[in-house]
Amino acid sequence: MVFGGFSGGFIGTTAFDGTRVYGATALGDFGRFDANGKAKLCDPADPHDLPTENPTTHAFDATTGAVPWQAGQAASFAPTTEAGGLTFNGLALVADAIDVRMAATGRLLARVRLPSANWSGIATVSDALVLGTGSDYDVRHAGIEVLTPGGTAPQVPTAR
Repeated sequence: MVFGGFSGGFIGTTAFDGTRVYGATALGDFGRFDANGKAKLCDPADPHDLPTENPTTHAFDATTGAVPWQAGQAASFAPTTEAGGLTFNGLALVADAIDVRMAATGRLLARVRLPSANWSGIATVSDALVLGTGSDYDVRHAGIEVLTPGGTAPQVPTAR
């Protein structure tokens, strides 16, 4: 899929919907520098070994291993969630946001802004997304967010 590298490859777990596996890879070789500030790569002779890798978001057919779609600029340290025909990923460094994609095509439906990064898993509960925020570089806005369509109150399931 991608080279991997010092800060790359699959860090968060993938999601499975019974047919496909979805996941996002991290940054690549970003984060290692020599004494002159130049990026150090695992294999400088390999043209695919870059400081930041793309594509970063992937879908795999679970039976054949085929790759139906990939997307770039969405590196993630977080696990991928799949629910209701959508995938959800917290972004690593490009934005304090989560990406919502169509699982069938990879089309980006929304980039939902957050008060800080989402490097945790995203749980789906009825019409709500429940997720943690915060990162090792910015703990000021660490906490839990509950997101719903249009910001309406979540539909809380009732016990019977």
